[in-house]
Amino acid sequence: MAVGGRAGERVSALVTIQVRDVNDNSPVFTRSRHTVTWHVAMATDRALAVVKATDKDSGICGRVLYAIVAGNQQRMFHIDVESGLCIGLYANDAY
Repeated sequence: MAVGGRAGERVSALVTIQVRDVNDNSPVFTRSRHTVTWHVAMATDRALAVVKATDKDSGICGRVLYAIVAGNQQRMFHIDVESGLCIGLYANDAY
């Protein structure tokens, strides 16, 4: 994901979302990569992307939960643990 900075400045953040399997069938993302451009002038708490993974296991074993595990040291992004909705939390004064 990229965030636009001051006066045309551009800052990039590579956010890693890890698939961790706890049983026999591994979850698979429907897309391997999402690229989002987000500029300072855009509102905070903005939906940026939805990541989606499916798991062939049945019932509770097929449940997929999401978490950002790297690249979010400045806490500019949030991912909903159940839906995979990625939200930009960047505020103009965070720079």
